[in-house]
Amino acid sequence: MLNRIKKRNKLFKALSVFFCAVILMSAISGCDAENETEREVTLPSPVTSKTTPYLPDIDLTPPPLSIVVPPVTTPVTTAATTPVPLTTTEANPLTAFSNVPLSEYLGVEDESSITTAAGNPDNLDITTTGTQITTVTDSNFVESYPNRVIFRPFEYASLSTPQKQLYGMMEDTFRSVSNSLEIPEEMTITADDFDTVFAIFLNKDPYDYYLYPSATTSYSKTTNKLYSVTFSYLYPKINVTSRHEKTDSAVRTAVSEIRTKQSDYDRVIAIFEMLSKKITFDDNSDDSQNIYGALVDGRANCMGYSFAFKRLCNELGIEAITISGTNTQGTPHMWNMVNIGGDWYQIDATFGDPDTGYINYDYCLTTDARLLSGYTVEETSAPYPKAVSMEDNYYVRSGLFATTKAEAVSIIREKIKTAISNRDTAVQILCATDNVYANTETALLKTDSTDNIVTIITEADSSGLLDVASCSYLTNADTDVIKIVLSYK
Repeated sequence: MLNRIKKRNKLFKALSVFFCAVILMSAISGCDAENETEREVTLPSPVTSKTTPYLPDIDLTPPPLSIVVPPVTTPVTTAATTPVPLTTTEANPLTAFSNVPLSEYLGVEDESSITTAAGNPDNLDITTTGTQITTVTDSNFVESYPNRVIFRPFEYASLSTPQKQLYGMMEDTFRSVSNSLEIPEEMTITADDFDTVFAIFLNKDPYDYYLYPSATTSYSKTTNKLYSVTFSYLYPKINVTSRHEKTDSAVRTAVSEIRTKQSDYDRVIAIFEMLSKKITFDDNSDDSQNIYGALVDGRANCMGYSFAFKRLCNELGIEAITISGTNTQGTPHMWNMVNIGGDWYQIDATFGDPDTGYINYDYCLTTDARLLSGYTVEETSAPYPKAVSMEDNYYVRSGLFATTKAEAVSIIREKIKTAISNRDTAVQILCATDNVYANTETALLKTDSTDNIVTIITEADSSGLLDVASCSYLTNADTDVIKIVLSYK
């Protein structure tokens, strides 16, 4: 007898995503006439502790695991005109800075080129060279670098002019893996501007995953004017450079295969399928939340999937953005939106992961109405684009979209025959409405009907290739998708 499996909210691998920024401020006395001070800016965190920064909690069964970043040491009080001392970090779970030569950590090839302040060997004046100058194209979150285009996070569009200026300076600083950023005196940029921009880099920028989730700022307590920032990194500069090279190589390999596709739709589908097939869902690795884990190690959680999807789309000149929120189970989650032919679509590559032996296309180029019937989007100052078109939905473009019960049954009959010929594992169709879905399900399960799913499968299997009793029938009322999973002898 055919196994009938009811499925609700299947295959979600919900992951923690960085949410509201938690700012730890240290009131510092003994400042100069400008009444300057310093503070620590820590990684946004969903945990209740206000003293220890955490990387996001990870929801799993068995009980949740989390990667914990040790507390950052309190900075020494300095004037804004004095280089801010580096904050040392001990027992970092990802790397031990104490075992790395200072010159290597700073990315300086010759230690003699490091200028050390007298009496304070940690007070470093680092001169950086070779930073890239960026220009902004007509799309205000698209950034042009020499020889390539990188799409900035969508939230960039909501920044003020000073914040965008700061974003560009921070971007150049991170690209060169420099530890310090001095704000030109003529620029009016506040410490609050830094908080806003830094949160975007930590939560939304796929390129800067190697940032340590805290920074020391020097600013005026009276005017809030920002003077300088000192950054730290999770890895020595030589490791950051190596990781960039490996990631870029993985991107080039993937893009070279995908670029042969003729349309943006075909390229997006190819990216979706490649990520679904090549990445193993994993919460436990140190790089599960970034593009290195996804594209080099092949192991990632939803954040790694979504950043990888954005990166590959951007390399092909396709607009894609990351969306943070929760899934139908109410668990923090990250996915994407992508622009095809001027229309925006919701897409969730994590959901496509084929741990059942086939790729799920339920949330592949769908609308707000379908995806957000279960998902929720985090509050943001930058309203996301609307996704209302079904023109490039996967099921629609693949001839797997049914507007009536009769059409649904007809598509299932035809596609099962094709699947058996190709030895495909699954047949999936999308019903246009809840009513079409319910009526189709009733017809397929009616035992005295020629539209019964067992009858359809048996008739299609003229060569006797299937183990009919082991085939499965799956439904998802949240997405109005019906799946028939075929089992071969």
